[in-house]
Amino acid sequence: MAYTIVQTVQALNFASNAVAGILGDREKLESLMAVYLNGGTLPDNTEFPGFFPIMNPVLAGGDWQPVWGPAVFCALGPQEKATNVMFVAHSASLKTYVVALAGTNFNSVADWIAEDGNVGADHMALYPIAIPYTDPNNSIPLDSSKPYVSGATADGVSNLMTKLHDPKTGKDIKKYLASVANASETLIFTGHSLGGALSPTLAMQLYPRAQTSASGWQNVLVQPSAGASPGNAAFAQAFAYKSADGKEWAYPATPTGLTAPFDNWNVDYASKRDVVPHAWNRLAQVFIPTGLPPVTQVLGTFQTIYGYMKNTLKTALETKLDTALIGADSLASNGGYMNLPLNEFEPEWGTYDDTGAWVSLPVYAESNPMSTFDEFDPLLLAAHTTQYARFFGVQIPHLPKS
Repeated sequence: MAYTIVQTVQALNFASNAVAGILGDREKLESLMAVYLNGGTLPDNTEFPGFFPIMNPVLAGGDWQPVWGPAVFCALGPQEKATNVMFVAHSASLKTYVVALAGTNFNSVADWIAEDGNVGADHMALYPIAIPYTDPNNSIPLDSSKPYVSGATADGVSNLMTKLHDPKTGKDIKKYLASVANASETLIFTGHSLGGALSPTLAMQLYPRAQTSASGWQNVLVQPSAGASPGNAAFAQAFAYKSADGKEWAYPATPTGLTAPFDNWNVDYASKRDVVPHAWNRLAQVFIPTGLPPVTQVLGTFQTIYGYMKNTLKTALETKLDTALIGADSLASNGGYMNLPLNEFEPEWGTYDDTGAWVSLPVYAESNPMSTFDEFDPLLLAAHTTQYARFFGVQIPHLPKS
């Protein structure tokens, strides 16, 4: 069955993470991404057919091809994991370009929060971001009437605009998009996890008013998933701005032409059971979920968005995630963070196994609480990864495990 345009954008979104977790320098990872997208010979001399040759028969339009990138940035130097990956794909039949970008390896949620938790108000950048980003060392408190984004978001957008270049032409993303902008074409930005915060912010940085006269495109849209809040309330309001007469707008919720739950562009698709969209303003809800009955102490349990846990696990859990969750929550408290408009969904409680089959995950009720990390870790990962693929109804090919 053919994918809708929403599913197609999400397939491209997920494809940008193909080399997540693989060690290598920029050249190696860019080469591997190119083989993943187009097909070719892998380092072990086996042949890989390629994402686009495999997926085009089911993608909307059916004629997608990469036209910029893939480009990779490794902040920590050679033999490290990719910090950012980005490519642009085009469908001539749909007159649509998609900018798909990946942030830090989203398969490690705790690492994502710890490594990208530069969220203190003193590091926040005034929007529009001054590129390249330098730490502003703000005085506290900030002027909450002005739009700010986190230091992590600003640094990520700065990297995307200055550190990633098309391997063939050397063009950065701003120059490339300016060279192909067309009033009859649509441009869509997408990303997952850290990419879910970076993709709408990059779109805003490049096209602060998305109407044709200002952007050069017929439409500029975003479709992030699993994104943390990129900035404060004033930034969220600026992102969703639309004038009363509809002649001037940024990125308000815009109909896709599809039925719910895929009925709007310019919203962050977020699982209610995923910790990342709770950052940086709703982390307390991870362990004190709203809309649920109070914690029952009689049985020695407490509630989380993943189900009930034994109190004996709580101390160990807080120790494990202290710098990631509790520390970041404290740092972010002066930033006035607010999520971009969300399309929150209740995920199907399961995951894909190694064969690609969907299997159920345990439900930890008050009478059957989880008590070990061996039980917790699979829920944390599935809620941030495979349950999104299940929600969108999208499965893509993966590089063989080495």
